[in-house]
Amino acid sequence: MASNFDEMIDRRNTASLKWDVEENELPMWVADMDFATAPCVLEAMKKRLNHGIFGYTVIPEQWYEAYVGWWKKRHHFEMEKDWLVFCTGVVPAISSIVRKSADSDTGVQHLFQFNSQQRTSGVGKSACAGRWKLPGGF
Repeated sequence: MASNFDEMIDRRNTASLKWDVEENELPMWVADMDFATAPCVLEAMKKRLNHGIFGYTVIPEQWYEAYVGWWKKRHHFEMEKDWLVFCTGVVPAISSIVRKSADSDTGVQHLFQFNSQQRTSGVGKSACAGRWKLPGGF
């Protein structure tokens, strides 16, 4: 069964971070899906739920194969399995990268958004009591 991306689903009053807002507010800042989950995904989840045990798991070989295959098929780019690290999302991945690639004496570049304008500011330790501060008073 194919997904219907044209179906409008009302997500208000469902504890949705994106849609439980004021009536005329349009929250464009939340990257959330506004369409139903694909039937094949729902079936896979139901199968797992029916098993009834939810312990810690390892990342299955199929995850690596699917990821490597997707890049090869769509971008003709071949990657090695050991280049991949599973992460639960974009923000945790960025956090891990920053923590692994910077120490307490390293400046790290961050992109901050103020009033819909983007600025890049370097972050570093100030000479003031070893506290972190943003240049320009931010």
